[in-house]
Amino acid sequence: MIRLYDRKATDFSTNGIKVLQPISCIVTEEINGDYSLEITMPKWDTSIQNESIISAPTPKNENQLFRLYKTQIDALGNNTY
Repeated sequence: MIRLYDRKATDFSTNGIKVLQPISCIVTEEINGDYSLEITMPKWDTSIQNESIISAPTPKNENQLFRLYKTQIDALGNNTY
């Protein structure tokens, strides 16, 4: 389950602001390198803002917290973070 939290959240035991239903959600993990999340949301979903926190499952089946800091809009108008 992928959950959205406010940027000032400290309690991550709840579902946060909402449970997200993204178009895609990719966790990238490189040895001694990048560990990041790329999530694409439909253009009508504007609930995510910069510095929001997302809890997402990782390849090791653990939930990891990610802070969003970069936004892009794809050719279809969907938001990618």
